[in-house]
Amino acid sequence: MKVGVRLPTDFADVAEFLADAAAFDAAGADWLWVDGTPVEAPVLLAAVAAVAPRAHLGAHLGQGSDCSEACLAGMLRALERVARGRRVVVLRGELPPAVDLPGSQAGEVDRRLLVPAPESRAAWAASLARAEAMGVQGVLVEAGPRLLDLLRNQEPGDGRPDLQLAQG
Repeated sequence: MKVGVRLPTDFADVAEFLADAAAFDAAGADWLWVDGTPVEAPVLLAAVAAVAPRAHLGAHLGQGSDCSEACLAGMLRALERVARGRRVVVLRGELPPAVDLPGSQAGEVDRRLLVPAPESRAAWAASLARAEAMGVQGVLVEAGPRLLDLLRNQEPGDGRPDLQLAQG
């Protein structure tokens, strides 16, 4: 199951925000998302593109965005330049329960179920099972304190995730 991560944009320290983006990219998230205004979102997404070289990039401009079609097209062109060939999506308006993203092949759609940040391994497993039962290709999940650990350590181990991380 593919995992996209919605990064929190109400951060206090930009270095921590970018470190989180790089960590989620390294842990295997296939999409990294930011929410914000038509000015804020592309700036944050360009910064994420610089520190997270693998994941595709997405921005959500939210309800009531006054970004015109020309503004949106210019934003996409600029973001595609810094994305170095990765897919980039900019969505406006309210996010539906399931989001359609461009697939890896032209004309292909990658449907993602929006899920909350997991509080436990059991909650994460339930979210993934629900997404699989709905026939979607992946989830789009809000970043939370447990998510990075769950992505890095997908199988429950011996209770020593510190050793698993130290071993790679």
